[in-house]
Amino acid sequence: LKVDDENLEIIKSESDLEKLVNKNIEYYAKLMEDKNLKVEVNIEPIIIFNDISMLSYAIKNIIENAFFYADDNSTIYVELNSSYFEIRNQNIDLDDDKIDELFKPFKTIDKSRNKKISGTGLGLYIISRSIHSLGFDYYMKKHDDMVEFRVFIK
Repeated sequence: LKVDDENLEIIKSESDLEKLVNKNIEYYAKLMEDKNLKVEVNIEPIIIFNDISMLSYAIKNIIENAFFYADDNSTIYVELNSSYFEIRNQNIDLDDDKIDELFKPFKTIDKSRNKKISGTGLGLYIISRSIHSLGFDYYMKKHDDMVEFRVFIK
């Protein structure tokens, strides 16, 4: 996926977001077990017309980040409706004023200096470019100890 390509071709087809989100949550069942994570899901059936490949990539990575960086023994909340897809996870190590930095290439915020949980610094950058290429808006912010990532569905 090369999201900086100005000639990026979006190939639209019917996309079942409910199925896509559920499939990705199930994929991380082992990680949920290892970290003792609970997941609360509120998902409506949503069909949209967009690039399923790029959309799958973005959704998978948003869910992966939420599960991977969630604090152990916490709850992840997933919501999908006709207006937005949202995932919230507890992460006490992420400072609200550092969130914008995470969307720049090769930027990581790793207070613990534990490279086992640090990424390359490209994930959220690629997600943001993909989401914008698909014509969606998003935000990521922190409320107390919860990180919220929301993608507005058009």
